[in-house]
Amino acid sequence: QAYIDTGYVTQDWLTANELALKDLVELATRAFTLAEKGLSDTEGVDERRAIAVEIDGLLQQAVEVGNTQHQGKSIFAGFSVNTRPYVYNGPGVAVTSPLASTADQMRQSIAPGQTPLLMNISGHDELRPLFDALSSVYNALQPTYNAGALQAALGAVATALDRIKDVRTENGARQRQLQSEMDRLEETKIALKSLLSAREDVNLAEAISMLKQQETVYQAVLQVGSRAVTPSLFDYLR
Repeated sequence: QAYIDTGYVTQDWLTANELALKDLVELATRAFTLAEKGLSDTEGVDERRAIAVEIDGLLQQAVEVGNTQHQGKSIFAGFSVNTRPYVYNGPGVAVTSPLASTADQMRQSIAPGQTPLLMNISGHDELRPLFDALSSVYNALQPTYNAGALQAALGAVATALDRIKDVRTENGARQRQLQSEMDRLEETKIALKSLLSAREDVNLAEAISMLKQQETVYQAVLQVGSRAVTPSLFDYLR
C-alpha cells in the first residue's frame, strides 16, 4: 500500500510537470511566430516595438510558469522546493535565479526492485535557454532593430522549443511507466486480498467443523448421562 500511496503523489507531481510544460510549449511557439514576423520586411518600427512588448509579456508568463508550485512546492527548483527559482528583472533583462542550480534530480521509488523514477525537471537546464532566447528576441527588435541578432534569436527560440517538447515527451513516458506500475501494484493488492480472504474462509470452515464435532460429543454425553440417572421411588413401585 505504501508504494501505491507514493505512486499517487508522484503521479500528481508528473501531472503538474505536464501542465507547466504544455504552457511553455505554447509560449515558445507564439514567440517563434512573433520573431518570424519581426524579420519580415513588411514590419515597421512601430510594429516591431509592438512585437517586442508581446515578447516581454511572454517572458513574464514563462517566468511565472518556471515558478509553478504543486501543493506549495516549486516543481522546477530541484531540492529547493520552498524557493521561487526565477525572478523577472524587466524587459529584455536576463532572468535571474536565487538558486545556484536547479538541476538536482528528485527520484521516487514506485515499486519493489524498480529503479527510482525521476519526478522533477531541471529548470536550470531546460527553462533558462527559453528565458534567454526571449530576452534576445526582445533586444533585437528594439530600441534599434537588428536583423542579424533577431535571426540568431529566432534560432535560439526554436532550439529551446524543441528541447521543451523533448522534455515533455520524456515526462509523458514517465507518466505511462508510473501508471503501468500502479496498475500492476493494484492487481497485486487485489490478488493478495483474495488469498487472505480465502485463507480466512478456510479457517472459518475449520472452526465451524470443530464446533459441530464438539456439539456431537456434547449431545452424546447428554444421552449417556440420561441413561445413567438413578431410578426414582415411582420407578420401584411400578
